[in-house]
Amino acid sequence: MGNCNCKNIPSGARSGCVECDITQLARNNYFTGKLLVERDFTDEQRYTMGKLRRHNQRLHGWGAVCGLKVEQHPNPACQKQYVVIKPGTAIDCCGREILVTCEEYFDFKARFLANWQQQNGQNSQPDTTTKHTIQICLRYKECPTEDMPVLFDDCSCNGASCQPNRILEGHEFDVNIDPKPVAADARDVKLKWANTLNLTGVAAVAENPDSNSLYVLTSVTSGGASTATLYVFDDKYTQIPPPFVFSNATGLDLAIAPEGDFIYVATQPAGAAALPQISVFAATNLTATVQQINVGTVSDSKLRLVAVPGQEGMLISFGPTAGMAVWSGVNAAAPAATSTAVTLPAAPISVAVSPGGLYAYAASGSNIVSAIQLAPLPTTAISIALPANTKPSSLAIATTTAGDVLAALDTTPAASTLYFVKIPATGPGSANVETQTATGFQYAPIEVLMSPGGHWAYVLEQDAANTAYVQAVNRHAIEASQPNYLGAPVAVGIGPVDETLSQDGTNLYVPWINPADSTAGGVAIINVSQTDCGCLFEEALEPCPDCADGNCIVLATVDGYIYGDSITNPTSHPPGTDQIDNLKDRRLLVSTDLLTEVVRCLLEQGPGTGPAGPQGLTGPAGPAGPQGVAGSTGAQGATGPTGTTGQTGQTGQTGQTGQTGPAGPGLEPNLTRITALSWVHASNSQQLIQIKDTDFLGLVVAFSGPISTQTPVDFNSFQVSALVPTTKSLIGVAAANEYLIRGAVFPVTIAGNPIPNPIPAANVSKVTTLPANGLAFLFPASKIPPALNGAEIRVRLRGDFVLDATGLAVCSEFVRAQFPTGEIPAGSGLGLEGGLFFSWFTLPAPGT
Repeated sequence: MGNCNCKNIPSGARSGCVECDITQLARNNYFTGKLLVERDFTDEQRYTMGKLRRHNQRLHGWGAVCGLKVEQHPNPACQKQYVVIKPGTAIDCCGREILVTCEEYFDFKARFLANWQQQNGQNSQPDTTTKHTIQICLRYKECPTEDMPVLFDDCSCNGASCQPNRILEGHEFDVNIDPKPVAADARDVKLKWANTLNLTGVAAVAENPDSNSLYVLTSVTSGGASTATLYVFDDKYTQIPPPFVFSNATGLDLAIAPEGDFIYVATQPAGAAALPQISVFAATNLTATVQQINVGTVSDSKLRLVAVPGQEGMLISFGPTAGMAVWSGVNAAAPAATSTAVTLPAAPISVAVSPGGLYAYAASGSNIVSAIQLAPLPTTAISIALPANTKPSSLAIATTTAGDVLAALDTTPAASTLYFVKIPATGPGSANVETQTATGFQYAPIEVLMSPGGHWAYVLEQDAANTAYVQAVNRHAIEASQPNYLGAPVAVGIGPVDETLSQDGTNLYVPWINPADSTAGGVAIINVSQTDCGCLFEEALEPCPDCADGNCIVLATVDGYIYGDSITNPTSHPPGTDQIDNLKDRRLLVSTDLLTEVVRCLLEQGPGTGPAGPQGLTGPAGPAGPQGVAGSTGAQGATGPTGTTGQTGQTGQTGQTGQTGPAGPGLEPNLTRITALSWVHASNSQQLIQIKDTDFLGLVVAFSGPISTQTPVDFNSFQVSALVPTTKSLIGVAAANEYLIRGAVFPVTIAGNPIPNPIPAANVSKVTTLPANGLAFLFPASKIPPALNGAEIRVRLRGDFVLDATGLAVCSEFVRAQFPTGEIPAGSGLGLEGGLFFSWFTLPAPGT
């Protein structure tokens, strides 16, 4: 008996049931003399169709396979009404093939109006000034054709009905108006709520990676008086008593020293004339402050703190009233901490410090972000201009393989945009504001953070009901103009205060206070994880992909469309307003042939197609060698240095190798080289020297000529480590552990002609004007930790990363026997650029 709802389609209706999942698993068994009826032929088709669709759906997926490019109409007069869609093939989520066999013209304006009126009322008309985002999409459709009379119609009473002789598998185009952003692929990063610490009035949160402790500052007002309290939780989020209480004070902010050994707390004491205070605690003793510092000259209830990475004892405070100040020496009881005021066009509302601790970036409510060099101070701020009318209110920064990346979030309603600024290794003077931005956040954004490697940005958002969310942004996807760069928002509480990211990037902490009930609040703890590629096979254990009604496959997206405007091909990349973007939101289902070509390309050429770097420098000719028998010549000149890496494309291509220097009969005796040290090599009880104009002890290396301070030298290239004996040995003999000391490296000028060796502290000055002829490694504290007493200190300087004034690497190799005595003769060195300098000495033992 026929199915009256789906199979017997009235001739006037031209519509019927279109099945998505066909689960016909019984196939026909043919034999001679078998009576075949309509049911047998129908089941035969359904069995084959179900097999093919499940094959497409579950082995390949869905999306645009090839072709289907959307272009502007060739006649400008028609561009307000039509677009042209090229032939191609797609598979919908039901596994059904959609075939467009010829070029088609689509009336997007009429479809926009029809969908608009379906959503807003039959007589509604679109506003001709409002901008919309529209998607042109493709949908599977079946069309009954070739009507013919039916002799035996189970569903007709008059015996004069017709049925279609064929079902044409066709398609239709549609327009999605202002679609919701599609979440990024979950396999990239996962945000998962893990825990909530229930505390009242949370003001700030900071994690101490050194002790795996979590510090929470609260501020509660009761009976007209405010009380701030500092709590400590262990790695199991169990409170460690007792908390430290600030009576008659409002809690403002919290920061952790780079080494995790000190805690900074900002409070605002009660009283109209009271000054904000910074209380400094040793991490091992929260019962008493190391020192308390008054900030500014008037009260400031919005004072914030930022610790400077790699600079122990350096701290930044900023607020709308107090302004911005850089503090030094805050980790010692005496002498008192000192501050340097930083003058900006306006008081900063957000400050981010580069992971290397060289620059601070401040937003002050305009489109200008100010970059401040932190050493030496004071400095003149460098202006980085974002697009006009941009007002970033939150900054974050991360270090990538191509330099630092600064994220600037403009939270202006209806124009919320996340900008990215590339900071090259040479500093922010040549910063580049990227044209690719992040928009379309699910809710109103408040604050932004960056993951340690700069791959992800985490945007804190809030909806109309004050519910807080965190939404991940894939910066690499934005950089590559890929769609779906926004992750799914994760709810984290009601009434967000701010957000904090752990140093290793594995935990997000979001303090929140319910505006409707100030006693309800806490700290939401969100686990951040990126899927292990090896675990992706576990997705095969999840339920098979399926859908109920099929979907409309997005072919192109048009941002900023106003009803009645023309839609045209893009004239820039990425496309602008009213321009067709054939990649955004389009889901690609490429063939195995294309995938094979991509893999072959990656194997042969490496990832990406970034432009080649500049040609390397030509090596200088060696001097004439001594005349030999039969006029023999000296050795061949050295090869020029390798060219710098090309600018990164999607994963940029390595720059070209420099040309070989001209043949010459000798080495390079005129290279800049090391001439003096502030210590005696291989000595015992060797003291560090006090660096003038600072509170730091350090090591100093002098060079025979000026070096370039435009190429940053940090603790990666000037390395100091301590060799500490240990009682634990895995091999049954005496053993020691080598610990890398994370200090700051600054260029210095060293007086003397010649420079004394060892270098006295009185001869060393911090650089104020270029050039410099030395480097200083500053230890992270003015007092050497007791654990280093008696330890062997090892010094390594990688000459390849220290350039002289001409751009050549300094010669850092030593092969003379005189070197261990402290003498460095003028002819020392191999006459080759770069190399590794290595020396060691022992600090005084305890009690000496």
